[in-house]
Amino acid sequence: MGSPLARAWRGRGPRWAATLVLAVCAGALTAGTVHRAEEVRAAYGEVRTVAVARSDVEPGRVLGPDDVRWAPWPVALVPADAASDPEGRVVAEPLAAGEVVLERRLGAGDGPTGLLEPGRRAVAVPLDAAPAGLAAGDRVDAYAPTVAASSTELTALVRDRAGARRVASSALVVAVDERAATLAVSSGEAAAVAQSVLDGAVVLAVVAPG
Repeated sequence: MGSPLARAWRGRGPRWAATLVLAVCAGALTAGTVHRAEEVRAAYGEVRTVAVARSDVEPGRVLGPDDVRWAPWPVALVPADAASDPEGRVVAEPLAAGEVVLERRLGAGDGPTGLLEPGRRAVAVPLDAAPAGLAAGDRVDAYAPTVAASSTELTALVRDRAGARRVASSALVVAVDERAATLAVSSGEAAAVAQSVLDGAVVLAVVAPG
Protein backbone atom coordinates (compact mmCIF):
# COMPACT_ATOMS: atom_id res chain seq x y z
CA MET A 1 0.00 0.00 0.00
CA GLY A 2 2.87 2.33 0.86
CA SER A 3 3.07 5.21 3.25
CA PRO A 4 0.54 8.12 3.22
CA LEU A 5 3.25 10.35 1.70
CA ALA A 6 3.83 7.88 -1.12
CA ARG A 7 0.10 7.56 -1.79
CA ALA A 8 -0.23 11.40 -1.87
CA TRP A 9 2.60 11.64 -4.38
CA ARG A 10 1.05 9.00 -6.62
CA GLY A 11 -2.24 10.98 -6.59
CA ARG A 12 -0.86 14.46 -7.00
CA GLY A 13 2.49 13.88 -8.65
CA PRO A 14 1.20 13.92 -12.26
CA ARG A 15 -0.76 17.10 -11.64
CA TRP A 16 2.22 18.80 -10.04
CA ALA A 17 4.43 17.66 -12.90
CA ALA A 18 1.99 19.06 -15.47
CA THR A 19 1.80 22.35 -13.58
CA LEU A 20 5.58 22.53 -13.48
CA VAL A 21 5.82 21.88 -17.23
CA LEU A 22 3.26 24.63 -17.98
CA ALA A 23 5.13 27.05 -15.74
CA VAL A 24 8.41 26.29 -17.49
CA CYS A 25 6.78 26.75 -20.94
CA ALA A 26 5.21 30.05 -19.89
CA GLY A 27 8.54 31.25 -18.60
CA ALA A 28 10.28 30.24 -21.81
CA LEU A 29 7.62 32.04 -23.89
CA THR A 30 8.00 35.21 -21.84
CA ALA A 31 11.77 34.98 -22.05
CA GLY A 32 11.52 34.47 -25.81
CA THR A 33 9.26 37.53 -26.21
CA VAL A 34 11.60 39.66 -24.15
CA HIS A 35 14.56 38.34 -26.11
CA ARG A 36 12.90 39.23 -29.44
CA ALA A 37 12.08 42.71 -28.13
CA GLU A 38 15.69 43.11 -27.08
CA GLU A 39 16.84 41.99 -30.53
CA VAL A 40 14.57 44.57 -32.17
CA ARG A 41 15.84 47.24 -29.80
CA ALA A 42 19.44 46.31 -30.54
CA ALA A 43 18.84 46.43 -34.29
CA TYR A 44 16.67 49.54 -34.50
CA GLY A 45 17.01 51.38 -31.21
CA GLU A 46 14.10 52.15 -28.90
CA VAL A 47 10.77 50.48 -29.62
CA ARG A 48 7.16 51.53 -29.08
CA THR A 49 4.12 49.31 -28.80
CA VAL A 50 1.61 50.21 -31.52
CA ALA A 51 -1.75 48.93 -32.79
CA VAL A 52 -1.46 46.85 -35.98
CA ALA A 53 -4.32 45.57 -38.14
CA ARG A 54 -4.69 41.78 -37.87
CA SER A 55 -6.33 41.55 -41.31
CA ASP A 56 -7.74 43.78 -44.04
CA VAL A 57 -10.49 46.00 -42.64
CA GLU A 58 -13.07 47.78 -44.79
CA PRO A 59 -14.46 51.27 -44.06
CA GLY A 60 -17.48 51.41 -41.79
CA ARG A 61 -16.32 48.68 -39.39
CA VAL A 62 -15.95 49.49 -35.72
CA LEU A 63 -12.57 48.15 -34.57
CA GLY A 64 -12.61 45.52 -31.85
CA PRO A 65 -10.01 43.31 -30.14
CA ASP A 66 -10.17 40.82 -33.02
CA ASP A 67 -9.22 43.51 -35.54
CA VAL A 68 -6.00 44.83 -33.98
CA ARG A 69 -2.98 43.48 -32.14
CA TRP A 70 -0.28 45.33 -30.22
CA ALA A 71 3.30 44.90 -31.40
CA PRO A 72 6.71 46.49 -30.70
CA TRP A 73 7.88 48.75 -33.52
CA PRO A 74 11.10 50.74 -33.79
CA VAL A 75 10.34 54.31 -32.77
CA ALA A 76 12.06 55.58 -35.92
CA LEU A 77 9.53 53.66 -38.06
CA VAL A 78 6.35 54.52 -36.14
CA PRO A 79 4.21 57.09 -38.06
CA ALA A 80 3.58 60.34 -36.23
CA ASP A 81 -0.20 59.81 -36.24
CA ALA A 82 -0.25 56.19 -35.03
CA ALA A 83 -3.54 55.68 -33.17
CA SER A 84 -3.04 55.24 -29.44
CA ASP A 85 -6.52 53.85 -28.68
CA PRO A 86 -8.21 52.61 -31.87
CA GLU A 87 -10.62 50.06 -30.39
CA GLY A 88 -14.22 51.22 -30.61
CA ARG A 89 -13.40 53.65 -33.45
CA VAL A 90 -14.95 53.37 -36.90
CA VAL A 91 -12.68 52.79 -39.91
CA ALA A 92 -12.87 55.66 -42.40
CA GLU A 93 -10.27 54.38 -44.90
CA PRO A 94 -9.29 50.78 -45.70
CA LEU A 95 -6.70 49.14 -43.42
CA ALA A 96 -4.32 46.49 -44.72
CA ALA A 97 -3.21 43.49 -42.69
CA GLY A 98 0.01 44.27 -40.80
CA GLU A 99 -0.42 48.04 -41.16
CA VAL A 100 -0.01 50.36 -38.19
CA VAL A 101 -3.44 51.84 -37.45
CA LEU A 102 -3.32 55.57 -38.15
CA GLU A 103 -5.54 58.33 -36.81
CA ARG A 104 -6.20 59.62 -40.31
CA ARG A 105 -7.76 56.27 -41.28
CA LEU A 106 -10.26 56.42 -38.42
CA GLY A 107 -13.44 58.42 -38.04
CA ALA A 108 -14.13 60.87 -35.27
CA GLY A 109 -17.11 58.97 -33.86
CA ASP A 110 -19.10 55.75 -34.01
CA GLY A 111 -21.29 54.50 -36.87
CA PRO A 112 -21.81 56.43 -40.12
CA THR A 113 -21.20 59.78 -38.42
CA GLY A 114 -17.67 58.63 -37.68
CA LEU A 115 -16.94 58.74 -41.42
CA LEU A 116 -18.16 62.31 -41.88
CA GLU A 117 -15.52 64.95 -42.39
CA PRO A 118 -16.13 68.39 -40.90
CA GLY A 119 -18.78 70.27 -42.87
CA ARG A 120 -20.17 67.14 -44.57
CA ARG A 121 -23.79 65.94 -44.37
CA ALA A 122 -25.14 62.37 -44.35
CA VAL A 123 -28.00 61.84 -46.82
CA ALA A 124 -29.82 58.55 -47.46
CA VAL A 125 -30.47 57.67 -51.11
CA PRO A 126 -32.70 54.71 -52.16
CA LEU A 127 -30.94 51.82 -53.86
CA ASP A 128 -33.48 51.63 -56.71
CA ALA A 129 -30.90 52.91 -59.20
CA ALA A 130 -27.55 52.04 -57.62
CA PRO A 131 -24.88 49.60 -58.83
CA ALA A 132 -25.06 46.09 -57.42
CA GLY A 133 -22.59 45.41 -54.62
CA LEU A 134 -22.36 49.02 -53.48
CA ALA A 135 -20.58 49.09 -50.11
CA ALA A 136 -19.40 51.48 -47.43
CA GLY A 137 -16.17 53.11 -48.51
CA ASP A 138 -17.11 53.39 -52.19
CA ARG A 139 -17.15 56.78 -53.88
CA VAL A 140 -20.13 57.71 -56.04
CA ASP A 141 -21.51 60.50 -58.19
CA ALA A 142 -25.23 61.19 -57.79
CA TYR A 143 -27.30 62.23 -60.81
CA ALA A 144 -30.79 63.72 -61.01
CA PRO A 145 -32.92 64.62 -64.02
CA THR A 146 -33.15 68.17 -65.25
CA VAL A 147 -36.91 67.56 -65.20
CA ALA A 148 -39.01 65.17 -63.14
CA ALA A 149 -38.52 61.56 -64.28
CA SER A 150 -38.79 58.04 -62.95
CA SER A 151 -35.65 56.21 -61.85
CA THR A 152 -35.87 53.96 -64.95
CA GLU A 153 -36.07 56.97 -67.25
CA LEU A 154 -33.20 58.64 -65.40
CA THR A 155 -30.99 55.57 -65.84
CA ALA A 156 -31.52 55.85 -69.60
CA LEU A 157 -30.79 59.60 -69.48
CA VAL A 158 -27.50 59.06 -67.65
CA ARG A 159 -26.52 56.33 -70.11
CA ASP A 160 -27.19 58.69 -72.99
CA ARG A 161 -25.39 61.54 -71.15
CA ALA A 162 -28.31 63.87 -71.73
CA GLY A 163 -31.08 65.29 -69.61
CA ALA A 164 -29.34 64.67 -66.26
CA ARG A 165 -27.27 66.78 -63.91
CA ARG A 166 -24.77 65.73 -61.29
CA VAL A 167 -25.97 66.71 -57.84
CA ALA A 168 -23.09 65.17 -55.84
CA SER A 169 -19.51 64.45 -56.85
CA SER A 170 -17.29 61.68 -55.44
CA ALA A 171 -19.46 61.31 -52.35
CA LEU A 172 -18.28 58.76 -49.80
CA VAL A 173 -20.70 55.91 -49.07
CA VAL A 174 -20.74 55.68 -45.27
CA ALA A 175 -23.38 52.96 -44.87
CA VAL A 176 -25.52 50.61 -46.96
CA ASP A 177 -28.56 48.58 -45.93
CA GLU A 178 -31.22 46.71 -47.90
CA ARG A 179 -33.08 49.92 -48.78
CA ALA A 180 -30.68 52.84 -49.01
CA ALA A 181 -27.11 54.06 -49.22
CA THR A 182 -26.04 56.86 -46.91
CA LEU A 183 -23.76 59.35 -48.63
CA ALA A 184 -21.45 61.95 -47.12
CA VAL A 185 -22.00 65.07 -49.22
CA SER A 186 -21.04 68.71 -48.89
CA SER A 187 -23.44 71.16 -47.33
CA GLY A 188 -24.00 72.64 -50.81
CA GLU A 189 -24.84 69.24 -52.33
CA ALA A 190 -27.12 68.09 -49.50
CA ALA A 191 -30.16 70.11 -50.57
CA ALA A 192 -29.90 69.05 -54.24
CA VAL A 193 -29.53 65.36 -53.32
CA ALA A 194 -32.42 65.56 -50.86
CA GLN A 195 -34.63 67.21 -53.47
CA SER A 196 -33.75 64.50 -55.99
CA VAL A 197 -34.74 61.84 -53.47
CA LEU A 198 -38.04 63.63 -52.83
CA ASP A 199 -38.63 63.81 -56.60
CA GLY A 200 -38.17 60.04 -56.67
CA ALA A 201 -35.36 59.95 -59.22
CA VAL A 202 -31.67 59.71 -58.40
CA VAL A 203 -28.96 57.47 -59.87
CA LEU A 204 -25.66 56.57 -58.24
CA ALA A 205 -22.56 55.93 -60.33
CA VAL A 206 -19.47 54.41 -58.71
CA VAL A 207 -16.29 56.46 -59.11
CA ALA A 208 -13.11 54.49 -59.88
CA PRO A 209 -10.34 54.81 -57.27
CA GLY A 210 -7.50 57.18 -57.96
